[in-house]
Amino acid sequence: MSDVKIYTKNMLATTNKERMMAKDVIKMDPDIACFQEVNRDNNKIIRFLEQVYPYHYLDYLQVYREGKNGGLLIVSKTPLTHTKTKRGAALISAKTTVRGNELTICNLHFTPSWKDSRLFYKQVSHAVRYVSHIHGLKFVAGDFNNTVQEHALTAFQNTGVKPIYDYKGTVRHYGIEREIDFVLVPNGWTGEKKRRALLGSDHYGVFVKATSNP
Repeated sequence: MSDVKIYTKNMLATTNKERMMAKDVIKMDPDIACFQEVNRDNNKIIRFLEQVYPYHYLDYLQVYREGKNGGLLIVSKTPLTHTKTKRGAALISAKTTVRGNELTICNLHFTPSWKDSRLFYKQVSHAVRYVSHIHGLKFVAGDFNNTVQEHALTAFQNTGVKPIYDYKGTVRHYGIEREIDFVLVPNGWTGEKKRRALLGSDHYGVFVKATSNP
């Protein structure tokens, strides 16, 4: 049996809670952490994490309107080799090895459908195709801007991964919480999700420990 631990967090372009976010990541001890809405101010979280997570991949040009909604960041305890994705695809990808398991980690942030429905469906379609063609062990994390019953999640049904969810909200808007931040794990694996604090964002952190079946 093997496990992989992943943390994901939409930072909401916050610029004053990065140290607290980093402390929470280190406390939860994931193998890999994914962040969305990273900008040139809050990217200092890389520095706060680098002693424990010395490897990172940051891309500002993959999200809505070429980075105006912030960049995507992956940090890891083990070396990362980033893989090429289409510019503006709302997704970055990297390969690494965790406890002998070679895997691909994807970090994504879809544009809300109410903001630009055409772009949203285009991004989802591209991500589904991309993940479908990844060979071997794969995980997907990020802000899907949809609940588990909606298109951005149901579209992944035949890609070899599945979402870990518990119906606890991961974002708070106007006093209403919705579960839109997820980690998708390989089919046949199980996962335990833990919701973490807001820490200056309107998105909770999400930690998932994924375990392969014997």
